[in-house]
Formats: sequence, C-alpha cells, structure tokens
Amino acid sequence: MGAAAGFEISVDDLFAIDEPAIEPAVEAEEKAEEKKEVKQPKKATKEKKAKADGETAISVGNAIVWDIETGPRPWPEIEQFFEAPAKPGEFDPATVKYGNAKAEDKRREKLEEAKAKHAAAVAGWQGEVEAAKASFITSAALSPVTGRVLAIGYARKSGIVVVGEDGNEADMLAWFWGLYDEAIKERMPMVGFNIFGFDLPFIVRRSWLLDVDVPADVLQQNRYWAKVFVDLMQVWACGKYGDSIKLDKLAAYLGCARKSGEGSAFAGLWEKKETRQEAIDYLKQDVRVTGEVAKRMGVI
Repeated sequence: MGAAAGFEISVDDLFAIDEPAIEPAVEAEEKAEEKKEVKQPKKATKEKKAKADGETAISVGNAIVWDIETGPRPWPEIEQFFEAPAKPGEFDPATVKYGNAKAEDKRREKLEEAKAKHAAAVAGWQGEVEAAKASFITSAALSPVTGRVLAIGYARKSGIVVVGEDGNEADMLAWFWGLYDEAIKERMPMVGFNIFGFDLPFIVRRSWLLDVDVPADVLQQNRYWAKVFVDLMQVWACGKYGDSIKLDKLAAYLGCARKSGEGSAFAGLWEKKETRQEAIDYLKQDVRVTGEVAKRMGVI
C-alpha cells in the first residue's frame, strides 16, 4: 500500500524557495543517477556500519525524523510549584450542622460524628499530601516548568542516534538548534509527531530558562513554526482543527511498527544505570515508528 493520496510533501514545498524549472530530460537523467547511487555498495557498507555502531538503520531519505523524551526536574527545583492539599484546622463546634435535631442526645450524636470526621481528615492529611506529591511528580515531565529534556532521538540516513547521555540539558538543546540550522542550510525536513503541540514548545521554553539561544526564525509571529518542521499529527488532521490521534494508534492503523512501551516509564528507566539501555531502545523505537508513519503518509 503506497502513500496516502494528497499528502505527499516535497522538500521544495517545505522551504518555499523558487528555483528555475528543470527540463524533463535533465530531470529524468538525474533521477536515473540517483537510483544508481542507491544501489552502490558504499551506501550498504555505511548502513552495516551504523548497525555495528549500535544504531538502528532506517530509511528516512533526506529528512531528519526526531523525538524527545522528558522527565521531572529534581524536587528542590520544583517544590515551589507544588500545591499541597489544605491542612485541616482546629475543630470548630460552630461548623456542626444539626439540621432539625433538637433533642440533646441527637445533637450530641451529631457533634461526635463531626469530631470523628474531622479527626479522620487530620489523620489522613499527610497521606493526601504524599499522594498529591506523587501525582505531581508523575505529571511533572509534561511541563517545561517542572520537567526537563532527558534525551533526543533522531534518524538520518545512517541510522537512529540518541543524544543526552551526559546529562547536560543546555548542551543538548544547543546541539538541537545547531541541527536545526543544518537542516535549514541543507534543506532537510525535520519530521516528528505532535511536535507543534509538545516537543517544540517544550524545547523553546527550556532553552529560555537555560539561556540557550533560540534561532529567531523558529517561531514566526509567535504562532507559526518554521516550514522545515513537519508535524505528522497536523498532517493526519487534514486541516480539521483539534483532530488528534495517538502515535501508536496511527501506527497500528497504517500497519507500521508499534511503540515498545509507555513514555511515562521513560524517566525511571533513564535515571538508572542498569535500565538506561532499555530507555534508549524505547526512544529509538519511537523514532523508528515515527519514520515508518511518515513514509506511509507520503511525508518522506
């Protein structure tokens, strides 16, 4: 099954650079030469070398397929953003609701019930705080205020590579913007899934905090992302505002490779030395899935 009709995006469309038309005969010759180059043993050797180096070969053409994984910032850095459940104050008999009870024994019974309920709230407050804190930390990775970029995975012609193992987020972000500059220069589309809704805003906002320069043309009029970026979520929407889908569900629909786990587990795997490789493999699989989906949709 080929690419979906109507969704083939050319590099020229992405970069919107006017160039003189190519004569059909010349264009045919160039395509023939390109096909010959694909069959050259030298390229096959490079792909084998990529696998030998621990990368995973994937066909992405001239594009860059990428994805990020995030995790919570250290607790001391985000504690100020945590809003704990309000602690119950001293018991106030004036707050007891007696209703129509007028008999002294009934009123006393309601008072004792209210006291017991308040005592239970006081006793359970610390547990509520811990539960709220755990929930806060779990979701912290989803916001650049409470989360950070742990790793960036990307695929080029040679294979899939994961960046960020040294733990220096600022350097990783600076590297990413360098990759962006290269993509602009070399006219390489940077393809991802939901990158307009999550990845790019996250990276830009973390760059601001860490004093990493963000190229001025990345976000135009504070609304439009540079044309070098292609968001498969937006391609899937077909112009229908708010129409979204999960990557794994889209991959299943298109008959592509599937995700190997849940992103919520990534940070825990990444932080432990004994499970770091499992996290790396998860990110590589996400990039592979994104690449296959992009290919089926005619983007690359």
